[in-house]
Amino acid sequence: MIKKVIFLCSLSGFSLAQGHLENPAKDKVDSGIGVISGWHCAASEIEVWINDRRIGIAGSGTERLDTVSICGHSDTGFSLLFNYGELAEGEHSIAAYADGELFAEHSFKSVKAGGGNFVRNLKRTISVSGFPDKNSEAQLEWSTAKQSFSVEKVTLKNYDYDRLIEIFNTPQNRPHWPLSMDSYTGRSEGFRGGSTGSLSIDTTRFKFNIDKERFRLVRKGLASGVCEFEGEYEFYGDRINTSGSYHCDDSSRGTYFANGLNISPLGVYTGEFVMTSAGGSTVVVDKHVGM
Repeated sequence: MIKKVIFLCSLSGFSLAQGHLENPAKDKVDSGIGVISGWHCAASEIEVWINDRRIGIAGSGTERLDTVSICGHSDTGFSLLFNYGELAEGEHSIAAYADGELFAEHSFKSVKAGGGNFVRNLKRTISVSGFPDKNSEAQLEWSTAKQSFSVEKVTLKNYDYDRLIEIFNTPQNRPHWPLSMDSYTGRSEGFRGGSTGSLSIDTTRFKFNIDKERFRLVRKGLASGVCEFEGEYEFYGDRINTSGSYHCDDSSRGTYFANGLNISPLGVYTGEFVMTSAGGSTVVVDKHVGM
């Protein structure tokens, strides 16, 4: 089929383009069974191609009240069911034609969410703390029909933040061997320490001193020495997100951020700090685990 290409321009968003391909979004990742969708003001037929292969004709004419100001009417929506798992993982190109004329074209990426084109007999339920807001927990369940996870329920959590601060500051469920009772002992991995600039795995002690206003952590490595972190923080569910500054006893200093610092029900601390040296010359990911 010979496709006629037209040049698009924009006025007030999409008034002259007369249409928009919304899903899959440009340069974003899609997976599972979803839709190819968008809107067009005047088309009687929307045809979709991926990687120069014809996918099919989209259903059209569904109500889109948000397009009335552009098109003058609301029956502009189109959609086409599609299994993104049928694509090889990686980058792809998609093109949409309105009555034979190209009106949208961009790239996107795909992954095989279940590990194959269409996977059967998978069963998995997971909980995501701090979603859709920091005081909630979402339960996700694998859906064979959708080849992806779906939100089954959202539970509001009433977190005792004073108690969570205490848990971070005072290690819980300590095993019966001599360890410091005010810090977590474990290892750090990936710290670029000393003058050599080498990566290392180091036996490390982590001591928190968090109050309602500030986050503080002293990280003492057997080989890499002492680094102190201090900054702002917030609880997201029962986890901590924090950013601020750090300085170490080898005179290195800079800024950091860390999301999702966690103390498990068994009393295991896990965290990951992204550290940027003063001047931005070095960025290091410092992974922590301790109990």
